[in-house]
Amino acid sequence: MTGNHDSRAVSAEMHVVTSGILHELAPRFGRLLPEHVVADHVHRAVRDLLGSINAEALPEMASRLVTVRLEQHLTDTEQPPNDQRDHG
Repeated sequence: MTGNHDSRAVSAEMHVVTSGILHELAPRFGRLLPEHVVADHVHRAVRDLLGSINAEALPEMASRLVTVRLEQHLTDTEQPPNDQRDHG
């Protein structure tokens, strides 16, 4: 039963963290990207960091990671498809 309880605790922690990050980033990215894109980036960042860093640092670090990834996503979507600047 402990494994199942741990799994539920992790899921609950992820929900709290992701909800907080979504709320924090909505004013910045809400008008620029669809909500599902922001949510997808948030979920991936939390999963990527979960277990790798201190639980107390998770919300701040995940928020920073999501911000960087979303800014990169916006930059990537603004470039023309045949932009060869970085390809020599």
